[in-house]
Amino acid sequence: MASRIRRGYRAITIVVRDQDVAEAQRLADLLMMEGLSRADRSLVFRFSMVFLSDAVRGKEPQEILRLVLERARRVQPGVKPPNAA
Repeated sequence: MASRIRRGYRAITIVVRDQDVAEAQRLADLLMMEGLSRADRSLVFRFSMVFLSDAVRGKEPQEILRLVLERARRVQPGVKPPNAA
């Protein structure tokens, strides 16, 4: 069976929430309607990694953790920093 995965790419399995899949599909559909013919959920998740990498580039590990925890609190109220009592 021939692989459809291009050189330099790997297929991985990730667990995401139903609403994340729905949002990725919505964005892929929007991109396709605007003319990006190869838009799919995979592309959306790859772009997400680029955006996240750009956002944390040059930051210290503690600052990255703080940013992640702040975002997690917005999504899931009650998430506390690891050193919080």
